[in-house]
Amino acid sequence: MKITIIYDNNSLRDSVKADWGFSCLASCEAGNILFDTGAKEDILASNLSSLGIAPEDISTVFMSHNHFDHVGGLSFLLPHGPLQCFIPASSKYKLAPKITSKGSRAIYIKERAQIAPHIWSTGQMKGSITEQSLVIEEGKELVLITGCAHPGIVTIVEKVLHDFGKPPTLILGGFHFFKMSQKTVRQHVLHLKQMGIKQIAPCHCTGKEAINQIKELWGNGFLEAAAGASVTV
Repeated sequence: MKITIIYDNNSLRDSVKADWGFSCLASCEAGNILFDTGAKEDILASNLSSLGIAPEDISTVFMSHNHFDHVGGLSFLLPHGPLQCFIPASSKYKLAPKITSKGSRAIYIKERAQIAPHIWSTGQMKGSITEQSLVIEEGKELVLITGCAHPGIVTIVEKVLHDFGKPPTLILGGFHFFKMSQKTVRQHVLHLKQMGIKQIAPCHCTGKEAINQIKELWGNGFLEAAAGASVTV
């Protein structure tokens, strides 16, 4: 399985634009699943093109939550559909009309649900914003992808541990540490380390100082995550 980061605040390539937002493509046995769509249609379109990804090759979109920096690029993809779009049930009235008006299917997620072979939604979780995250089973390993982790990244990992009987081997995405004190960040980061996370790829709303803390603690288990980066599991 390969995860390619399409949209992020930072970029590893001159040909891939950086902008506040998040999107990544998980390419696995179930096909290409686009997790979130970034903030702007033109940047999503440009970055997909630069990375050699045709929008027609995307048939499934997984939306973590209804914030502009995660759903803004959806309008670019819809004309290339039809798509099946998995959205939190709490966002149905805001996202579904746009999706269905273009002939795509909106699928509402409330509880933990399998959306494809070896692919799961955590179910929508309450926080400052209601949000769902994606869990991919790769052999005996679990990969967790988060959008902004508004319910709390530790809380999300604890749910995965409860539901699957083991922690994810890899977590990737936004952890929403950028507004926290560094003391609080360190407490959360140490907790994640103690839970047995082997690899970690923080980006988007995690924050530069928090990312530096994570890098220091994980060493070789830290994976650089920015637009244009890819992770093979």
